[in-house]
Amino acid sequence: MMRRKTALFAAAVCLIGTVVLVGQNADETIRTTISNVLAPTVELDKEGGYVPGIKPFEFKLYDNDKLQEIKVDEIFAPISLVVAIQADAKVEYALPRIQKVGTILQSMVAGDQGEVAIMSFDHRINKLQDFTTDPDKLNEALKQIKPGSSTSRLTDTVIEATRLLRSRPKDRRKVLLLIAETRDKGSELKPREALMNLEVANVMVYSVNM
Repeated sequence: MMRRKTALFAAAVCLIGTVVLVGQNADETIRTTISNVLAPTVELDKEGGYVPGIKPFEFKLYDNDKLQEIKVDEIFAPISLVVAIQADAKVEYALPRIQKVGTILQSMVAGDQGEVAIMSFDHRINKLQDFTTDPDKLNEALKQIKPGSSTSRLTDTVIEATRLLRSRPKDRRKVLLLIAETRDKGSELKPREALMNLEVANVMVYSVNM
C-alpha cells in the first residue's frame, strides 16, 4: 500500500459547471459556464501531521460519482507571509493559544522556502519579527505579544502589512494572515485604501476570526 503523504495544492479539475450570481435586483440572474474548478487539498497522516511532497497521481477526485481529471500547476513560487495578530484588551483569553503556532506557521503554512513576518496591533502597530525562515524566532516573537488597549487598528495594519509584502521579490507569493476580529476600532485610513493597496501588490488575504 502506498504511504499516505500530506501537502497543500490547488488542483484544477476539469469540470463543466454553471456559476449563478444574483445581483442587487432580485430579478437579475447572471449565468456563466466554467471549465475548471480549483480544489485546494490537504491530506494528513494518522497522527494529524503535515508531510510535504504530494503528487497528483496519489489522489482520485469525483464529481457526482464521476472520476475527474486532475491538473496541477507545477510552477513553484515560495511564500512571503505576514501574520498580523490583534492584541487589544479583548483578546487576552486567546493569546496563549496563538503564541504556540510559530513552528506551524513556518512548516505548514509558509512551507518550503517560505518566510514569515509577525505583527501585532492595538492602537499601536508593532513589527515583532521581520521575514525569517527560523521557527524559533517566530516563537520568540509570538511570546512578546501582550494584551493592550481597547483600540484595534485593523485597516491601518492591513496597509502596513501590504507595505512589508510589497518589498519582497516579485517571484514570491504574497500572503497576509489576519488573526483578529472583523471590526476595526480606531484606524486613521479607509478600508477602500487598504483594498486598493492589496490589489496593486497582489496580496492574498486570509482571516481567522478571534
